Amino acid sequence: MTRLFEFADSEISRIETLPAGLVIRFAAAMLCVPEANEALSSRRSLRQGYTNGLSLVLTGALVTGDMAACTGRLAEGQLVLVQERLRALPVPSLYAADGAHGAGGAALRLELQSAQGAWLRIDATGLRCEEAADARFHEAFQC
Repeated sequence: MTRLFEFADSEISRIETLPAGLVIRFAAAMLCVPEANEALSSRRSLRQGYTNGLSLVLTGALVTGDMAACTGRLAEGQLVLVQERLRALPVPSLYAADGAHGAGGAALRLELQSAQGAWLRIDATGLRCEEAADARFHEAFQC
């Protein structure tokens, strides 16, 4: 069953630098989960909730902005892949920059805007959206 991670209203717990890039860990990542036997395109039967074990792993990352100020709740975010703007990502998923753009082109860019107004732009060669095996999904109930 494919689930979608949505940037808006997700909460970043920390951003860690790695030798080959960085990892963004979420304390609460917004997920849209279809009911059994329903497609993601059928928005009428989606359940929304949060998972505590989602991470975005970026390789070849070049960061612009204040990483420390972007922890906490996100107001919005998107993955810009060539000319496509993705505000939600399948879990799990893998993206790679198109080498045809050369050194000057931003073929893969992650843009994040925190609820406090701080922003972060990460140009990268690859992005992996993954969920830990022990992650738990908690449905969000709306009144």
